[in-house]
Amino acid sequence: DVYKRQILDEAARAREAGAEIVVLSLHWGTEYSHEVDADQRELVDLAGSSDIDLVLGHHAHVVQPMDLVEDTWVAYGLGNQIAGQSSPPIDSRREGVMAQVEFTETEPGTWEAGGLQAVPTWVEVEPDYRVVDLASAVEDDGERSADELSVLEQAYARIGGHLDGEGVSGQEGFQLVE
Repeated sequence: DVYKRQILDEAARAREAGAEIVVLSLHWGTEYSHEVDADQRELVDLAGSSDIDLVLGHHAHVVQPMDLVEDTWVAYGLGNQIAGQSSPPIDSRREGVMAQVEFTETEPGTWEAGGLQAVPTWVEVEPDYRVVDLASAVEDDGERSADELSVLEQAYARIGGHLDGEGVSGQEGFQLVE
């Protein structure tokens, strides 16, 4: 496939130019679908390339699964970080996740990915747009009403379910931040 070859060639060029860690950011997936689609399944084998260390996907505007593919972490869809995407906002389009991966230098110039921490987020639209760390927000600090806390707790639970769509919770090194 020409598209795959172009991506692999770019990753190899990045390595040749001195990149020690290569993150592949893919604009892929079906908008508003939490499921991994056929095109994503077709391209995910790129994660097996020794020139690609992490795959971060975007475009679906909703949270999609994460997975470990041939020792490379894949976040199919990170959801939204700064957009409510509709008026009034739809909860699934206010949900997002930040992927945190720590890389360790195993020998000079050679890096290895550690575990993947998934940080669930929520886009608040009132009074101003801002991204909220859901793990912190669901702790009752007395500033949110019971209804607001319930909405955030439900979002946190939904995100965890979407992330595990490919069974990532069973992978060593995966952590949903609590």
